[in-house]
Amino acid sequence: ILTMICLAWVAIVAPVQLSLIEPQFDVLFLLNSFVDCVFFVDLVLQFFMMYPLRTNYGHMLEHRAGRIVKRYLRTWFVVD
Repeated sequence: ILTMICLAWVAIVAPVQLSLIEPQFDVLFLLNSFVDCVFFVDLVLQFFMMYPLRTNYGHMLEHRAGRIVKRYLRTWFVVD
């Protein structure tokens, strides 16, 4: 939910701030810094999140770190 709130913040407030408000160190700057930190933590956590893997025995969660990193780098890393 926190990430969704941050996405809404970036979609609504950031364009207005960039186009209409002169840059300064204030509450908006601190909120934007917090949002950046949330996105950075999310990016780092994605390197450790298991993903479902289909096997001959059904589905299991991939837990090997190397494969998780490879898959993330090939899929959502560029978007994140």
